[in-house]
Amino acid sequence: LSIILASRGYKVITATSGRDAIEKSNLPIDLIVLDLFLPDISGLEVCHYLKNTETTRNIPIIVLSDRACAVNQKVQCFQLGADDFLVKPFDTEEFVVRVFALLRRNYGEDLQVTSQRMEQLKLIKEIVENGLVEPYFQPIYYVEKECRVFGAEVLSRPQVPGPLSAPEVLFTVAFDLGLYYELETMVWKKALNVIGRNPLFPNIFFNCNPHLIENAKSDQIQKIFNDRSFDPKNVYFELTERSAIVKYELFWERLKEYRQVGFNIVVDDVGSGYASLGSIIETRPQIVKIDRHIIHGVLTDPLKSSIVKLVVSFCIEHDIICVAEGVETMQEFHLLRQFGVKAFQGYLFCRPEMIDHLNKSNIAFKNN
Repeated sequence: LSIILASRGYKVITATSGRDAIEKSNLPIDLIVLDLFLPDISGLEVCHYLKNTETTRNIPIIVLSDRACAVNQKVQCFQLGADDFLVKPFDTEEFVVRVFALLRRNYGEDLQVTSQRMEQLKLIKEIVENGLVEPYFQPIYYVEKECRVFGAEVLSRPQVPGPLSAPEVLFTVAFDLGLYYELETMVWKKALNVIGRNPLFPNIFFNCNPHLIENAKSDQIQKIFNDRSFDPKNVYFELTERSAIVKYELFWERLKEYRQVGFNIVVDDVGSGYASLGSIIETRPQIVKIDRHIIHGVLTDPLKSSIVKLVVSFCIEHDIICVAEGVETMQEFHLLRQFGVKAFQGYLFCRPEMIDHLNKSNIAFKNN
């Protein structure tokens, strides 16, 4: 909840216990979100203290409780002076609206908060509900003596005007607003539906924030593919750098579940940000993709050239397929082949297209 509120422009102070909350109540606070189940004292005691202390009695309090205990506790909380009450699990949008309503009631219309975020939330829900993202496909080629299509990456193209028409902006905002899972899986479903009508590619690559691996069980994700008769062994999840891994132990455990089901793991954008040799060692992917910004300078920048050679050598030694992304010229292609790269993606080979615009002839690439 603190992440959700922070993404909407609120400054959030968190407390780890009831006593910690009481100690921090002397800070400048406009609203308190209070869970009744605390590790030390009851949330009812905290509510009683706050509403009977001169400096905090006028601060609105939203109380959170589990369904099993909600009926009796709800009455007690309102008797103690709580201003609102939510039973878990609840919709995050409802929570945000209740926060805004209490602040507006107490502090007037001058709140410099969430009007823009609320509009973004509404638009993203509309995008998800109406499928307003078109999947495009960019082939990935494997080149040895001959060139063959290894698979294709699914790229999202939002069909809306304004800033959210940029995929990176859309998915970043969706993540901040707690709608990343719904948005990403909607794109996957659309892509699988169109692939079923035009099975050009043996393998499909889907972008995947580590947050999804941490927070969705493999059986939930597997059902998306099983319902569309698509074998998980032909699915590659590209771990993107929209966010770094947060819950490490849970992430590795879930990653193990995904592998047991048959899904393949790709570390994307190696050479920048989250993606590093350390993450490759920890994740043990079947494929790594070298970031296009590294590839673009490989002809003229000795440092970038050395990075590519290092990654390729590492992959060859450990039987990992290395994909060079963003290849645009034959000079880049030939140099990368000399380094040992065998898999390629980029405008030199094929631009991203809707599936109906692709066929065997226009995705063919001859090894010159």
